[in-house]
Amino acid sequence: MNTFSNNLKVAVIGQGVIGFSSALAIKQNFPSAKITLFSDRKFEDTCSFGPAGLFRLDNLADREWAKATFEWFAELEKKYSPEETALLDIQAKAYGDIVYNFHWLTDRERNSLFPNPSKHAIHYTAYASEGRRYVPWLRKQLSLLKGIQYQERKIDSLQQLVDENKFDCIVNCAGLNGGKLAGDDDSVYPIRGVAFEVKAPCTNILTTRMSTASLSHWLILPARPTVRLEHCLMKSSEPGGKTCHVIHNYGHGGNGFTIGWGCSLNVVKLISEHVESCDAQCSLCVQEYDDSLLLCSSSFVRPKAQLATKVVRSQWSHPMECIFLQA
Repeated sequence: MNTFSNNLKVAVIGQGVIGFSSALAIKQNFPSAKITLFSDRKFEDTCSFGPAGLFRLDNLADREWAKATFEWFAELEKKYSPEETALLDIQAKAYGDIVYNFHWLTDRERNSLFPNPSKHAIHYTAYASEGRRYVPWLRKQLSLLKGIQYQERKIDSLQQLVDENKFDCIVNCAGLNGGKLAGDDDSVYPIRGVAFEVKAPCTNILTTRMSTASLSHWLILPARPTVRLEHCLMKSSEPGGKTCHVIHNYGHGGNGFTIGWGCSLNVVKLISEHVESCDAQCSLCVQEYDDSLLLCSSSFVRPKAQLATKVVRSQWSHPMECIFLQA
């Protein structure tokens, strides 16, 4: 680890599951880094508060992120207690070999579970990283480490932070505001996600089509055509200002809890590739351009469609059974 990484100053915009995951992964790999996390609202008002965090994947290209996240949850289960911590064809190909006990339900199984079953259904055991429990746990782990600061402050643009010349690297995990902060991306849009919380003290599930009451629901998730996970350079508009590394990590849609940790490890990789290896030539290179933004790497992939889910139980560090039905 070079001298630069020992003095690394990082700003993380966003205190949701992506922001905290990115910050924790950075701190684990760069222990001496000083990290400041920015947020302009309470956690209860963020997109990460309400989701049940069901492990499911919509895009084959996100497999590596999902696999890394699943392995992370498996490690957490070993260390911490739960109290502390053709659509279906695509689903099978996407993560059938990642989760536990994946199989297609037989006719007998479908008929025993549902009064009017669909022709196809899948079953598997995975982890549910419930937002209101998992994200505070991430914050707690960060708070136990030195060099972590939190600021309740609205950031209107990335250039605003770059011009302050306080940070070597800025990680944009602003969710719905991610594209707006970047200043060059208007493709982020909200999608609707609904989660039902039910009181289920029994171990058996009986389905009904009679009227039921919803205890809680959640509506807004940040999506875009592709997850934006990339590195770029921005130069300060102030005289004598330095060049700042920027890593975008937003637009995860309904799969933020499924691929969040895998994406955070990708953030660490980008820091290692670009920030650690940066020398005087970086700033000289950027100064040759009139534009304040210089893209250095390409973006990756994204989640898209949403499916209805039947939840058996929802605890982030304990495997849960999931059943998905073909619409």
